[in-house]
Amino acid sequence: MFCPFLPVHFQFVTDVGGPQGNLVQGKSGWIISAYDLSAFVQAIRTLVSDKVRLKAMSRAARSYMEKRSFESSFDESWQSQWGESQKLSHDDPCTFARAS
Repeated sequence: MFCPFLPVHFQFVTDVGGPQGNLVQGKSGWIISAYDLSAFVQAIRTLVSDKVRLKAMSRAARSYMEKRSFESSFDESWQSQWGESQKLSHDDPCTFARAS
């Protein structure tokens, strides 16, 4: 569940692991190579020098995260991995119920 009291700003994530699904590339954050320090430094410099872009990306990140939930993130990951929708049952979080 999204907590409206926590600040959400633009995001930098690496291309290793699973956090790429938590942003829209170039709109609410950037996916950067995990082993490219110069790309990370350049991304920070770009945003620090462009306050308009920083503000737009921060707004986009907040808006994107307000619409996400554990359930929707799980279903999105499941669909990308297995090609079908699975929904967590709200009655029993340890079981899965097929989406109708």
